[in-house]
Amino acid sequence: RSSDLLLAAELSPTGTSAMLRVIQVGVKEFKAGLATEQRVTQEVPQLPLADTTTTHFGAGWQLAEFDRLVPGTGRDSVPVMIWASGDGSYTIFRKIGNAWTSPPGEATRLWEITGDTVPYRLTPANGAVLGFRTDGQPAWSQDLAGNKTVFGYQGNHLISLTDPTGIHYAFLYNVSGKSGLVSDVQMIAGSTTQPIAKLTYDASSRLTSIIIMRSSTAGDTTSFAYAPASA
Repeated sequence: RSSDLLLAAELSPTGTSAMLRVIQVGVKEFKAGLATEQRVTQEVPQLPLADTTTTHFGAGWQLAEFDRLVPGTGRDSVPVMIWASGDGSYTIFRKIGNAWTSPPGEATRLWEITGDTVPYRLTPANGAVLGFRTDGQPAWSQDLAGNKTVFGYQGNHLISLTDPTGIHYAFLYNVSGKSGLVSDVQMIAGSTTQPIAKLTYDASSRLTSIIIMRSSTAGDTTSFAYAPASA
């Protein structure tokens, strides 16, 4: 069985809420010597680059499968919930009364179940259901056939993913002096443990390499380098 570790570079939230900026674009049209102007208003979430204790993979990196819900406030002080995907894309839901409304053209719906330990549910058009904890972290995802993938945590640390077949992917935090960074990913099937990936970081806690393991001792390395900050 082969397994892939997919990381995506993104802007991630550092805290428990997000700031929304309102961008207005004006377009002027000239007809018969007369000018008419139209304005388009768009809300854009400002999600600051996460620190390493939030992403666990170095600043700016996240598991592509790791979606989150981030609360915020939109125009006219309306509560919003930002569905921030691990690949860096986002969708903004607005709360009107007691219901969350999707943006125009978005088929996914957001539901809130008061009193449940997994109170937020996203239901895309493909029949899947994504469950989120009270802090917006993903709890599980389920496809149309009921196959469920479960996220496991120790405190705020993601420590495992368990797929519908019961195979367990463990995230280990063994970086010397940096307790919030993932060092290894292992696949556990029954009594068999197989290394999947190793990650390394520089002194600034930036991801420098991902080694996809082909055996317990050999792997293929992808390295990353960072340009110095401009003066």
